[in-house]
Amino acid sequence: EAREMIIALPNELADKNKNQTSAEQKIILKEICDELVSQIVGEGHDHEYAVHWNHDRTNLHVHILYSERKVIQTEPKRY
Repeated sequence: EAREMIIALPNELADKNKNQTSAEQKIILKEICDELVSQIVGEGHDHEYAVHWNHDRTNLHVHILYSERKVIQTEPKRY
């Protein structure tokens, strides 16, 4: 079972900046979201996130899905 969080992001994160390409903006947004997820979920938990605008394009936000269970590193069973 997964938990979900929805967190509003500053719209300015997706604003066009004449000094940055679209690819550079995506990299910056990804780095920010990776750090946000790391701080909220922590290490050792499975997680996934998606960033998008609402329908009116007035609210940039991230959906974070995560498991509260820690990933257990075990050796695979061999038969």
